[in-house]
Amino acid sequence: MVSSLGSDSRFAALVGATGVLVLLAAAAALMWALFFGNAPALEHLEHVSGPVKSAALIQVGTAGRTLQLVVERGTSEYELTLTRVDQLPARDWPLESVLPGDRVIAWYAPDFGTKQRGTLWQLLRGSQRVVALEDTASRYSQRFRYILPLSVAGVFAGAALIAIGWARRKRSAAPPQRKGS
Repeated sequence: MVSSLGSDSRFAALVGATGVLVLLAAAAALMWALFFGNAPALEHLEHVSGPVKSAALIQVGTAGRTLQLVVERGTSEYELTLTRVDQLPARDWPLESVLPGDRVIAWYAPDFGTKQRGTLWQLLRGSQRVVALEDTASRYSQRFRYILPLSVAGVFAGAALIAIGWARRKRSAAPPQRKGS
């Protein structure tokens, strides 16, 4: 009987600890999605204008095509990428129409540690919006559509595991009841 009580107590502690871990992981994922789930506003992005040095659409595994764009400004070159371009809606001016020598204005989020390389968010060629911020923002926010419900479910599951572990621990710690005499 004593070993049964000890194993029940250990099991209750394990369930409770698992619940805490699930709760913390789900809460962290939820905070991450809420903090990073919004696309940046245009005024918070860097921009570069100048002639296109090179523009290439390359196939990267099964993730789809990636636009690699190099824009010159003075003696500097800015390397900008836009992944999964096939998920963007079709426009009157396809990405294939951007050619070396075209003058463009590109808004981008710089990579960490450099302003000359980054992720493209919007691209104008003259008055033509080749890549629109609302399109890239919509595609970006779709990446988070599964994180929010799964995180909320994880928070509830973690809380439930904590409650189950607490209830089992209380039950295993309670003194055995004697049958009436």
